[in-house]
Amino acid sequence: MVTDVGIVQTFSQAVPSSEEVWRAVPFVLSFAAFQLLLMWVVPGKYVDGPVAPSGHVPKYKANGVQCFLLTILVWAVGSYQGLIPAGWQYDHANGMFAFLNVSSICLCMLLYLKGRFLPSTADSGHSGNLIFDFFWGTELYPRFGHWIWPIGWDVKLFTNCRFGMMYWGISTLSYAAKQYELHGFVSDSMLVSSLVQVVYVLKFFWWEMGYMNTMDIQHDRAGFYICWGCLVWVPSLYTCHTLFLVNNPYTMGRTVTALLLLFGLLGVWINYESDAQKMRFRRSGGKCLIWGKPAKKIVASYTTKDGVKKESLLLLSGWWGVSRHFHYIPELMAAFAWTAPTLWEGSWAGSSTERAGASTASLCHTRSSRTSSRRGEEEEDRARAGREGGPTVDEVMAMDGTDVTSAPLVMRGRAVERCVV
Repeated sequence: MVTDVGIVQTFSQAVPSSEEVWRAVPFVLSFAAFQLLLMWVVPGKYVDGPVAPSGHVPKYKANGVQCFLLTILVWAVGSYQGLIPAGWQYDHANGMFAFLNVSSICLCMLLYLKGRFLPSTADSGHSGNLIFDFFWGTELYPRFGHWIWPIGWDVKLFTNCRFGMMYWGISTLSYAAKQYELHGFVSDSMLVSSLVQVVYVLKFFWWEMGYMNTMDIQHDRAGFYICWGCLVWVPSLYTCHTLFLVNNPYTMGRTVTALLLLFGLLGVWINYESDAQKMRFRRSGGKCLIWGKPAKKIVASYTTKDGVKKESLLLLSGWWGVSRHFHYIPELMAAFAWTAPTLWEGSWAGSSTERAGASTASLCHTRSSRTSSRRGEEEEDRARAGREGGPTVDEVMAMDGTDVTSAPLVMRGRAVERCVV
């Protein structure tokens, strides 16, 4: 919360201490090690990736769905048995994000050196510009651990999928569990946001081998751009709305909850179906049915920098006949569904006059819970006001004839807890 001390001081207060960071280190390293172990030991079919420019064909183990469900199971059982704090991602968020930021930069430095001097394949190189090579990467398919596992651990599969996306999915459940721990219930806003995200991540792992045929994998090297983004950007930014809902359990009502949930799940399904159409089209060389009709296509010809002429097929049927890059539209639908609940209170989506009955009771319970956790802070404010000879916020409003119950929730940097009926 931005206070009167200024925005610089406010953000400096949000920087975790070294003690907070060190407390988060075991959780991050344990999570990473567990995912690396699952990549190796969980059964799955071996799948060939796209042919690289050097002729190299990367192999992957398709076990993403199994690993995701097993991760959720271990988290649920461990939390129930008291072995793992259910809300560990929330409890150590600042420290984990700080450690991930530093450690991912170190990893990118190692990947830069590996691509320069110990590349896994011939698909590597450098431009001579240190900044560009660090940002873009020096190797297309870096792997390690071949002496343990014949195909080795693929770095981009780990950073993009098994850490970044896996963390995204499990953190939404962790935030929901933390809200229940703090308030005694899971709000409908948290339910919609978490459920749509978990289904989206599950869809991703179901389609994971299709992702290994995208631009992110075929053309983008393992550098800061990809690895830092998936190790830091995804866990922190992609989950911030759910983290916000932990202490803001807004109630939307059954009708809005149902509509928003259906809208989000519809977006996830359309996104999956559009990607599935493209995969069927490419695997069949354009000889397939889309929506019961032969697929329409454009044959695009191009010449590589080596002077080799090649062709690429572009799909014009199904969802891809609606618009170019159509799959982004349903992704925006899903993203709206899991972020809109954070805007519910105090925005156009709902006002205090529209709340009644159970919604009002739930809101009162929520704010009373938050009030009890901040009571010490408010008593300190009152004591400070008395020492300085000045009135408190409530006293000023009373002198002005203002109805305190209709006041904004935040005034002069201090939360004013009220049950608005």
